[in-house]
Parts: sequence; structure tokens; C-alpha cells
Amino acid sequence: VDRAMMASATDEAEYTLENGNVQKFNNGAWNAYDNPDNAWGKYFKAVRKVNQFLAASDSINLDTYRLSDDPSDQQIYQTRSAEIVRWKLEARFLRAFFYFELVKRYGGVPIFTSELAVQDDFANVERNSLQDCIDFIVKECDEAAGGLPTKYGDSDLGRATKGAALALKSRALLYAASDLFNTPSWASGYANPELISVTGNRRDKWEAAA
Repeated sequence: VDRAMMASATDEAEYTLENGNVQKFNNGAWNAYDNPDNAWGKYFKAVRKVNQFLAASDSINLDTYRLSDDPSDQQIYQTRSAEIVRWKLEARFLRAFFYFELVKRYGGVPIFTSELAVQDDFANVERNSLQDCIDFIVKECDEAAGGLPTKYGDSDLGRATKGAALALKSRALLYAASDLFNTPSWASGYANPELISVTGNRRDKWEAAA
């Protein structure tokens, strides 16, 4: 938000630029139509890019190397095939991260796992429940963690690792166990409590996070 830390929207920090967008949180000038932290479009655009990549990666043609008798081509085929598998897991980790950023702001949101076109009809798209979204993030993190390396060399520093996937899973489960997500009364009268809260044994949720 104007390059200000989000802590500036609370009592934790102060952004000295008085006309910065983050100040709208402090002076009460923000609303549903003017949200300084409007992440909806940004993250759904990112989700669509991941889905596009996942669809395209399934159709990469490596037959030039696969059908070659040259040992070096066979090595290229093995290397490229392994890279594609890893790239897809990295992409799914990123998609889980994008969904976590959406869920922590909006609760349950529509889950898209396929490529969508601009001309597609979105009139009947509905939000998935908060629990559906948490389950989706956890599942994606589990599957990513199962195939991602524990660490990379210095030239690949910053790529998604097994630890990153498990950390994101842990954070999602911590949110799922939180007072906020388990106390729907804070939005009493809301017609769809399943979009902003979860049910079930809190102790089990804390244990899952741990």
C-alpha cells in the first residue's frame, strides 16, 4: 500500500506520508469500493497464470529427445522431464500461497484449478466455503512438499522448497484454528457463515497446526 508496511494500518507503526493510501485505514476513509489493500484482482490474476502454466506444461513435446538414440539427448530428456515436474510443484505452491493471501482477507473464495478464458461465463461462479479453501491450500502444500527439494544451490536461491510448502501449510492451519475463524458471531446476521468461519473441534485444529 503506497510501499508502506501494513503495520502502518495499525498502532504498530506510523507512515509519515500523511496522504498515503494506508492512512485510509487510520482515518476511516476506506470502504468496500475504496480498499487500500484490494488484493482480489492481483491474486486471482496470479492464480490464472499458474493455471495457464499447468495446462501448458502438460503439452510440452519432448519427443525430439525422448526418441533419440543419442545418450546426451536422453540425458536432456530426463533432466527436462524432472524440471517440468518440479516447476509444476513450484507453481502449485505459489497458487496455494495466492489463495492463502485471498483467504486471510476475504474468507472463502472461488477455487479455480483450470485455465479460464475472458469469454467464459462467470455469472454462476460461487465462493467455496472457508473450510474448502483451507483444505485446498493444505492439500496443495502437502503434494508440493512431497516432491520439492529441501534446499537449492546458490544459483536457485529463493525457489520454493519443501520447508516453504510446510510452513505455508502450518500458517493456513493456524488461521483455521484461530479465534477469528472459529467465532462467526463477530459477523452476526451474515447470511453465509460458512464463508467466514469453520466448525469442528478447536483442539484438533490446534494439534493439526502444531
